[in-house]
Amino acid sequence: MSTSTMTTTAWQRTTHRQRALRSVLRRIEADPAALGEIVSEACRSDFGSLDDLLLAAHQHWMRTHDARVDSLLEQGAHGDQAAFDAAWTETARLLDGVARLLDHFAEHPAVVRGHARHARRIKAMCGVDLPSTFRPAPARRHRARRRGRRCRLPQVRVA
Repeated sequence: MSTSTMTTTAWQRTTHRQRALRSVLRRIEADPAALGEIVSEACRSDFGSLDDLLLAAHQHWMRTHDARVDSLLEQGAHGDQAAFDAAWTETARLLDGVARLLDHFAEHPAVVRGHARHARRIKAMCGVDLPSTFRPAPARRHRARRRGRRCRLPQVRVA
């Protein structure tokens, strides 16, 4: 048996890690409360360290976000902070598990360094700032106090 059939190739290692990351993210999306347990298990079995898992997750985030950035730049949105904020929010919606993971470990040096590099690159390329969190704040909803009762809006005088 040759050594090429006994060792894994870089491609095999990469695809194994991508599959492992997708599995971790699906599990986090399904049960956010178990994030700590899921991460510990993934570090032991597939990633070797928390740094490796967080770097893989951040790279996945950047690839997805940057695809949206490319589209914005093609549409001439250079410097349009609102458009870039919307792209960030859309990325968070699409990658909820990644956003939860990265927000949970936002103070970890691997995430801090990765986000700082990404923010510097986007600022230099696009002239906009990236948000400091991966998951956007939930939209505030105004509800009536009682069921069936409408909210009263302030009266505006028209001259």
